Amino acid sequence: MAAAAAPARQAPGAVPVLRPTPRPAPGRAARSRRLAARRARALRLFVVAVVVVTALAVGRVAVSFAVVQKSLATDAVAQQTLRLDAENARLREEVARLAAAGRLRHLATGELGLTAPEKVTYLRLAAPAGAAGAEAGR
Repeated sequence: MAAAAAPARQAPGAVPVLRPTPRPAPGRAARSRRLAARRARALRLFVVAVVVVTALAVGRVAVSFAVVQKSLATDAVAQQTLRLDAENARLREEVARLAAAGRLRHLATGELGLTAPEKVTYLRLAAPAGAAGAEAGR
């Protein structure tokens, strides 16, 4: 049996027989390449679509985060404005209280020992000689 399984030997000087390798049908190989190219294109398109959708989602989250931050900053500014308005009103009341004529009169007479004048005298100063000509030129 071992002899039957061994390949047959050719005689020296005999021409070896060349057998062609089996090939698929001509349309089959081209169809297979087209199918592989279509799958590769579809995979690339899918990957690009996933990347674009992911980028859009990340962008939307970033914009939402920025909007929330600006909203919080706006609320903080509004609270600060209210606080400063209240402080401004308080300070205006204090200025009005401190500038009241009755209070100033009381301070002048009581603490500083000033008295109201009995007679008011206004003095007129004569203009210097050179100043009269300068005034006329204006």
